[in-house]
Order: sequence, then C-alpha cells, then structure tokens
Amino acid sequence: MKRYLIFFLIMGSLVFFGNEGWLKFYKLRQFEKSLQREDSELSKNNISLLKEIINLKDKKYLTHYIRDTLGFVKDDELLFEFSGYPQP
Repeated sequence: MKRYLIFFLIMGSLVFFGNEGWLKFYKLRQFEKSLQREDSELSKNNISLLKEIINLKDKKYLTHYIRDTLGFVKDDELLFEFSGYPQP
C-alpha cells in the first residue's frame, strides 16, 4: 500500500510540475490571454489609424490638420500668437 502511495505521489508531481505539466499549461494560458489583450488593443489602434488615413485624404480635413497642428498659414494671412492666454 505504501508503494502505491509513493508511486502516485511521484507520478502526480511529475504530471503537475514536469516539463509539459499542468503548471506549464497554466502559464501558457496566462500568456495567451495577455497576447489576446494586446492584440485587441492593437486592433483598436489600427482602426483609429485607418480612420485618420481616410480623414487625411479629405482635402478640407487635411487643410485643417496642417493649419492647426503645424501652424501653417496661407500667403495672404498673418498668424498672431499671444503668450499668457489659454488656447481655445
């Protein structure tokens, strides 16, 4: 009886802690879940970037983006920047 108990304890520990045991399986599942979360975040980021690309193909949006972000002005315009006043 004692031999069987020792045998099952050894086999059980090998199954749980061995190279391809349950512990490794659990860690791999956790890693898979983290990769799925990262993939989901990257997919959302890709969608927003694709929307930005589509918007930049629109001339009106592109003009607004260049003027607002880069501070470009037309040849006949002047740009006044006041320090100390909050930007709208």
